[in-house]
Amino acid sequence: MAIKTDMLRYFVEVAQVGNLTQAAEHLGRSPAAVSMMLKQFEGQVGAPLFETDRKNKLTAVGRFALAEAEDQLNHFDQTISSILNFAESGEACMRIVSIPTIASTLLPEAVQKLYSENPKLMLNLSEMLTGPTLAAIMAGTADIGIVNEFIMANFPTIEYQLLASDKYGILCQRDSAIGRKDVVYWSDVAGATMIDSGIGKTIDEPVVQKALLESRIQARSLHSLHSFVAAGMGVTIVTALGCRKIARELVFRIPEGEPYRRNVYIVWSNNAEIHPRVRMLRDYLIKVGASVE
Repeated sequence: MAIKTDMLRYFVEVAQVGNLTQAAEHLGRSPAAVSMMLKQFEGQVGAPLFETDRKNKLTAVGRFALAEAEDQLNHFDQTISSILNFAESGEACMRIVSIPTIASTLLPEAVQKLYSENPKLMLNLSEMLTGPTLAAIMAGTADIGIVNEFIMANFPTIEYQLLASDKYGILCQRDSAIGRKDVVYWSDVAGATMIDSGIGKTIDEPVVQKALLESRIQARSLHSLHSFVAAGMGVTIVTALGCRKIARELVFRIPEGEPYRRNVYIVWSNNAEIHPRVRMLRDYLIKVGASVE
């Protein structure tokens, strides 16, 4: 007997809920039917997925299986959705991967322009860091990506175009020592608690690098960074695009001197001809990016 999609779906539901009866209710099946499906799945795997019959604790194999099953079910559901959408509209789903900053700032405006001309277009957006985004483009699991700077020579199958260039700065509380200063310098982070945003390593200032080495909090989500700073957990380094919308108690300060800038690129694969809708989105993004100072 081959492993069926329903086996994965039942297993994921039970693993997430931690209770066979509740999972059965969510699935609209009897507990006996769900239990039988789990036994068949474990039989195919050849190892137990749960440590006890209560189904509230996964084995090492179960934890691995859960992560893989969730990923595969998500891919399966997206595939079915894409097929149905194509059958209805003749348009395939556009798959976009983007660094979080652009996904929440420039991308919505460009997508809105695209949808004004293509209202039936289906779009799937995933937020990823630069490395995974480049990997998705090379693997063909994404049609277009938005990334920070990368070593172009290492990715010969990827085409790229500059989208925007914005300035690095310090995000802090408005009433903090840095926030109250009339003029800010990078040296002002000395003694401050640094929240590592993952992009500060590009700031070639010894005091900044020292603060990053001493950092005890790392966060890659823009929302999380703003929330941690607002909670008084420290300061962080972000770019101007990431501070277009900012809470009243926070302030974004660009230190004096020649500014450090972050370049953002649109990327796509050169292994296949770029789809007309992807080209349209790329062109809209470039127009939106041109407004960034």
